[in-house]
Amino acid sequence: MSTSAAKTKPATSTPPFAPPTEAVKTPPPVAALAAPIVAPATNSLSRNNLVWLVGGIVLLEAFLLAALSFGLFPRLEKGPLLWAASLFPLLALFFLGWFIARHGNRTYAEAEAIRETFVTPLTAAEQHAKVGKELSAFADEAIASTGYQPDEATLQEMCTTYLVAGDLALRQLGLEYPDGLRRHVAIADTPFDGVVTEAERLFAIEVKLLPTGDLRQEILNSVLERAEQTARRLTRTAPQKKFMLLLLLVVAATAEEREHLRENMIRRLSAATIDVDLVIYDYNELHRNLARELAF
Repeated sequence: MSTSAAKTKPATSTPPFAPPTEAVKTPPPVAALAAPIVAPATNSLSRNNLVWLVGGIVLLEAFLLAALSFGLFPRLEKGPLLWAASLFPLLALFFLGWFIARHGNRTYAEAEAIRETFVTPLTAAEQHAKVGKELSAFADEAIASTGYQPDEATLQEMCTTYLVAGDLALRQLGLEYPDGLRRHVAIADTPFDGVVTEAERLFAIEVKLLPTGDLRQEILNSVLERAEQTARRLTRTAPQKKFMLLLLLVVAATAEEREHLRENMIRRLSAATIDVDLVIYDYNELHRNLARELAF
């Protein structure tokens, strides 16, 4: 962390992104907010199991009808075969209903997650390395914007603010994407803050807290480079998935300032070779949303 050109910051100054001052319940600790957000999956059976079951039922019924129509078993009377062909579909439906009720806890979403081995959770060491690098860049930018070197307590508060802001942004996103969100993952061996998977699309999520109200170009270039590299890898390993980057920006700004930031970012992202969805959250509004959620 570069601090050589920084002055000593007065102890009484307020760190950037201080939470709203209105009386609210104390937010849970960062460790609690960092718990994975996974929306409940529908209780639907795995697609492969259903295909095998229905296919087996159709083949058996077709065999019975062929035996009845073409006399494949001449020594047997047609009566038993007719009864078998008539009752088999009813028995098959009963068995299929029992099977779904008994084994329906294995969802299609879970089966899809098992097949998508290119999305893996980050290890504790990988998470620490990624977050440490981002914290260092955030603190350097905040110090450069103010021109003061914060004391140890203020520096720790800044780091906590960054972590909480990222957790609140992912928490809010988890409410907007009910199909489920996984945090701290590697997509094709590239680390990201999270991922949202859909039937045909995969969203790689990156969260950035902006202490100065803007995203530095070198940080944006780094995010886009990692995302474009991941997209190229997925075209070989998972061509059925359309890769998209979901960029979450957290800033303490007015609605007008956020709209100006959005227009600026759209212009800067126009040259990207991948599809990018941009979401801008107000830091104070995220705090208020959490306070309302915890209220009882």
